[in-house]
Amino acid sequence: MSCRQIQGPAPAGAFQNPTVTKLTSGTSYTSPPGTDYLEVYCVGGGGGGGGATATDAGFGGGAGGVSFKFFPPGTYTYSIGSAGSGGGSGTAGSAGGQTTFDTLIALGGAGGSGASSALPQRGGLAGGISGTAQVSFARQPGFPATESSAGLYAASGGGGSNLFGTGGAGLFTDTTTIPTQNGAELGGGGAGGVKSENGGNAAGGGIYIIEHY
Repeated sequence: MSCRQIQGPAPAGAFQNPTVTKLTSGTSYTSPPGTDYLEVYCVGGGGGGGGATATDAGFGGGAGGVSFKFFPPGTYTYSIGSAGSGGGSGTAGSAGGQTTFDTLIALGGAGGSGASSALPQRGGLAGGISGTAQVSFARQPGFPATESSAGLYAASGGGGSNLFGTGGAGLFTDTTTIPTQNGAELGGGGAGGVKSENGGNAAGGGIYIIEHY
């Protein structure tokens, strides 16, 4: 299990602030002793950006969904959604995987269309929620690409962002090849590529747990 406690416990007998655990790998979580309840946020993996051709740009990948629920203390199984990969030359990016914590599910974002993808081309849809979620938070789809009819310039679509992750920035170029931007943090979508560049990779999913005492 990969986790990071952002704020540690207070001395015994003192008022204890909540602690925060971040999960990005592993399969099992046990709440700390003395926990009253858990505030759990699941984030699905982001979708990869679409790949570009020499004249046309790729579309951005969608952000992973974000779901929320309260849980009693205890031991729970979970799974972390994989990051979507950027598409190769002219091809679509792949979708992100779903993240689960017990019955709480956050779906992954869809991959963005590549420059050579069949119509209709579009940015990847943002991931939704499933299971027993009590709240779904805002998340963005991938953004569209634009280019001139004569192929003089191209602008790739940016990746979608959510509450816990940032999408890769879309890029504009006329003749210069520019490295594609990847998604960041948890569930950020990858940007589309420009000037024959592959689409950006997305950020994988994860789980934030706020432990209340």
